[in-house]
Amino acid sequence: MDAKEKTGAGCLILFCLPFCALGGIGVWIMISRAAAGNWREAVLFCIFALAFGGAGFGLLLMILGGIRTMRECEKLKAIRPNEPWLWREEWASGRIFSSSKSTMLGAMAFAALWNLISFPTLLVIPREIAKKGNYLVLIALIFPIVGVGLAVWAIRSFIHWRKFGNAKLEMLTLPGVVGGRLAGVIHCDAILVPEDDFRVTLRCVNRVTTGSGNDRSTSEHILWEQESILARELLAQERTKTELPVYFQIPFSCIESRAEPSDNCIVWRLQAEARVPGVDFQPIFEVPVFKTPESLETAEDAQDPLEHFRARRSVTQQQKEDGFEILARGPDDVEIEIRDGATTGARLFTFMICIGLVVIAVGLAFADAIKALPIVIGFGFFALIFSWFGFSIWFPPRRIIVGGGRLTVERNILGMASRRDTRLDEIAGVEGRDGNTVNGRQYYDVWLKRRDKGTVQLANSLTSKLRADKLAEAVRKSLGGGPAGSRG
Repeated sequence: MDAKEKTGAGCLILFCLPFCALGGIGVWIMISRAAAGNWREAVLFCIFALAFGGAGFGLLLMILGGIRTMRECEKLKAIRPNEPWLWREEWASGRIFSSSKSTMLGAMAFAALWNLISFPTLLVIPREIAKKGNYLVLIALIFPIVGVGLAVWAIRSFIHWRKFGNAKLEMLTLPGVVGGRLAGVIHCDAILVPEDDFRVTLRCVNRVTTGSGNDRSTSEHILWEQESILARELLAQERTKTELPVYFQIPFSCIESRAEPSDNCIVWRLQAEARVPGVDFQPIFEVPVFKTPESLETAEDAQDPLEHFRARRSVTQQQKEDGFEILARGPDDVEIEIRDGATTGARLFTFMICIGLVVIAVGLAFADAIKALPIVIGFGFFALIFSWFGFSIWFPPRRIIVGGGRLTVERNILGMASRRDTRLDEIAGVEGRDGNTVNGRQYYDVWLKRRDKGTVQLANSLTSKLRADKLAEAVRKSLGGGPAGSRG
């Protein structure tokens, strides 16, 4: 570690110490109150100690673990300076475990901390309303409502970990090669019988962290993505586990992994997906992908070793896998039916938040809004924005029709069709974009760009960048004249 990194780690440790101290003080007061028979205050200080002590000691352990990892990385870097894929112990072993366990532990810790801090407000709110008529305190309900969503997320993460264990990727190519291939086998200690086929996706992600202190934020953008569909009938399933073969050709133009911590990281992620009853199988692995002497600017026409395992699809079936279907309505008319969209969990999360906002808004209607007008206006503005976000999640565009010299976007709102027309000569282009993030999952949108600089949303909440790009390409082909597909 250099001087800057040591200073940063020292500052973080100093930041944790007051929280650790408050946690210790809370434990001491809790014991004294319990000894005196004052159980009400003992419970309150127990919550106080768990919240502050848990935050302080938890963050401290994370920092110390990060320091230890960086020191191990530096030792490996000194031994193998020109082989960054060997700087991490997990990468060097060629056996990479999924993030299921770490995600589960992080989700449970964060949900517990949030709810320990926010749920005591449920004890305060009735008293404030009954004794003081302070209906503005209902705004605090938003924190327990978010806590319920976090608890659901933590429970689902725990169920996923218990159901599938910590899946392991055995790398057959170490590392994955830019201008070459990435191959391996995913091992799952459970028998998987998916409703359809297995989907394995390799992504190159640019993760950028900006700001400092409380203004620090992280965003991600997918630079490259490729998908592989494997037929469930052909995969190796032993009596107690499932094995998924992995094989991808990586273009020479892709950017290699950045092994050292940075505010501008390049991360390669491999994700397997299978729809099964209950919680779906969705392990994620961070894999090493680098340029090596084996990298080739021009890809070789090598035979695909997984050709036998890949699912066979007709054009219509492939379109359904991509989340949409193209139908020919006439010689020059095309209809694209969109079937992809936000998951049930995302819809439930936004529904819970919107219901909570409605309850709070009704309560504020009984408040003396004149004395707290800025608060009411601010909350109303926030509620309006989130309600619009919820509306777009629940009622996304479902049909795109090109014909008669115009493009029509159609939504279905509670059984009623809502349509928006754009003349073809007003269209400047169609593109996929990053959309909203719900419950930690990134979604993607497709937008139409108008010549007058305006935009029209053609699809939202698509579950992968690849699907958004394919839908945008299908719309562009339809605009180019003639059907892009046929009725299946």
